[in-house]
Amino acid sequence: MKKIYIKCALFLFVMVLSNVSKIGAQPGRGISFRFSTPAPVQVVPSPTNFPVPVANQDDFAFNFPIGGTVKFAGVTYTNFIVSTNGWVALAPSAAIPPALATGLPANQLSTYVGGLPIIAPFWDDLSTTGISYSLNGGDLWVRWTSRIDKGNAIAANNFWVRISQTTGLIRFYYSATAYTINGIPSASIGMAGVCPGDFYSYNFTSPPAYGLDSTIETSDISTRPTGTVFIFTPYQIGDSCAIAQDLGTVSGSCTNTTLNINNAITSGSAMCSTTDVADVWFKIVKPVGVSNVKFTTSPFAGCQPVAGTSIEVFASCGGSSLGCASSSSGLNPTFGEITLSRAPCVAETLYVRVTSDSDLGGKFNICVTDAGTAGVPGTNCSSPYWICAIPFTSPGGSTTAGFGDDIDSVSSACHSSFMDGEDYVYAYTAPATICVNVVLNSLGNNPAVFVTRGCPTSLGSACLASTQIVTGTGTINAVSLEAGQTYYFIVDNNPVSGNTNIPFSISISNVGSPPLGDNCAAPGLLPVASPGASCATTTTTWTTSCSTPTIGNPGAAPTCGVTLPIASFNEGVTGDIWLKFTAGYTGPLQINTTPGLINPTSNAAMAVYTGTCGAFGPPIACDANSGVGGMPSLSISVVNTTIYYIRVWSEHPDNEGSFNICFQSN
Repeated sequence: MKKIYIKCALFLFVMVLSNVSKIGAQPGRGISFRFSTPAPVQVVPSPTNFPVPVANQDDFAFNFPIGGTVKFAGVTYTNFIVSTNGWVALAPSAAIPPALATGLPANQLSTYVGGLPIIAPFWDDLSTTGISYSLNGGDLWVRWTSRIDKGNAIAANNFWVRISQTTGLIRFYYSATAYTINGIPSASIGMAGVCPGDFYSYNFTSPPAYGLDSTIETSDISTRPTGTVFIFTPYQIGDSCAIAQDLGTVSGSCTNTTLNINNAITSGSAMCSTTDVADVWFKIVKPVGVSNVKFTTSPFAGCQPVAGTSIEVFASCGGSSLGCASSSSGLNPTFGEITLSRAPCVAETLYVRVTSDSDLGGKFNICVTDAGTAGVPGTNCSSPYWICAIPFTSPGGSTTAGFGDDIDSVSSACHSSFMDGEDYVYAYTAPATICVNVVLNSLGNNPAVFVTRGCPTSLGSACLASTQIVTGTGTINAVSLEAGQTYYFIVDNNPVSGNTNIPFSISISNVGSPPLGDNCAAPGLLPVASPGASCATTTTTWTTSCSTPTIGNPGAAPTCGVTLPIASFNEGVTGDIWLKFTAGYTGPLQINTTPGLINPTSNAAMAVYTGTCGAFGPPIACDANSGVGGMPSLSISVVNTTIYYIRVWSEHPDNEGSFNICFQSN
């Protein structure tokens, strides 16, 4: 069939079609509209008639210069193509693409690949006798008069499309005139975007119930729409924080969702260091156990990609920004990427704002992931299994197998060969100071559990306690966890037998509060040291169990005691208690300690100071194991009426417990 292009001048107008994304069965749609069918108000302006020559009434397209610009899905168009087959397309020039020149007789919105936006109030292989157009109040009207089917003697099928310059609304009007359909009752009603697969199809059930579908195209018009209006209102899902698009829940894998930012409006100020303001919003739930969240945007490898993005994250709508990025250090430097640290034991919804470079429309990918290594809880300090409440019991079937040897005797603050197997890492941030017991059960070879303040491989971490056994049950008694500090519980084993992993269960329970004398400012009171004192008459019982480190700087740290990593005194880390007495004479005084009768400690140390808390000089005496059974014992010269402070700690946290202290002055 001969191609005939007819160009007619169209009144000058500027039309902007707001084109936005939709998250649904097919994410990343390049067009998005709300659909409604109100009671029709058929106010059709007087058209400028454009009769179609008889020779061109079947499968032809006509191109009109707009005289301005039309923006659709982020692309600017200067021409308007009308087809005798009941559709309108936006074009960038006067040339009609070959794919559209013959009128596209195969009415298929879902498989349309014409490369231009197409708006179809009644796409069928029609025979059109007349096309009318007008500009009225800034709206463009196009009307078709046609036959269904082509052989019908009467051209009485009248329908219109109306495109608003100011609001972007697209309306389809259908005449109320009764009309008999000859032939197969099918036509496509809806619209398709520039990108293949971006379409909406009219879905007719029974008048006046109509719907819109972007997954299945409906072409059955057994009952032709008459006397009604279809309204397509452009919108952007997530065009503000209040209606943020839902990305689900943070997971351990980066699964891209393809979205677009076509013609987004402005809901905030410029993003990061850019001038970009047109944004879309997303929300995602960070579950309990996730402490680092990574937000990644990347290029869409398909139709209509954006060149780059900026991304900003908030904990609430209207709240302060948690972080912002316009670039990344990875493969996509122009796309924003950001990682945020969040409270692991708090589930929260995070809100994500995205703009595109220069506010241009198009598509991009986004994924949100648990930024811990491999995203597998228990792997290492970056991805631990977070304990969110104590008491705690590990899930059944726990094992270190497959979790790797990330913490070993060389890299760890504990420096134990029982850390050379595969390790499972728990973490806990204490909301308040508590004292816990830790019980490890394992039938594996040489199991162990270690407690550290801070990640054991990090600078400044401290090894607090451990239990290392051949097999069976091991217990750590009374280790104190300070409010606000993060502690790691590492289950491991010594692979000397060849087995590098173990099955295990672990339980952690709260066993008490700090003992008397836990604070230097409120020390335990001992009797006055008097002449002729003896241990038979001055003995008192105290305990280091559940003692906490002295807060602040009490003065010079003691220097006596063993220097093994897990047992050396560490100011601000090692738990201690403080006792105070007044000298009732001047002369020598022996201070002795022995293990208590109940839950005794067998490995204590002590230092003696004079002065005031926070301003002590070096201890006047310090001892770890000069007494009976390796307990501390020391001799000092006291001065009458002078106040003395005794600092006592268990050299190994596993050995915290009760002790007796007494004076010997005869």
